[in-house]
Amino acid sequence: MTAYADTSWWIAHKITDDTNHSAAVEVFDRFSDIRVLWTPRQRVEVFNSLR
Repeated sequence: MTAYADTSWWIAHKITDDTNHSAAVEVFDRFSDIRVLWTPRQRVEVFNSLR
């Protein structure tokens, strides 16, 4: 399965203190064959969110 990374999902997945961290990690448990695609715009959004 291929999915596009949503900024809020990716941040929740990486930040263990995030309220939605466990739900974000569960995506990989549910879909073991998932492949996350990134666009240049998404990379900028994640960088700006973490900044």
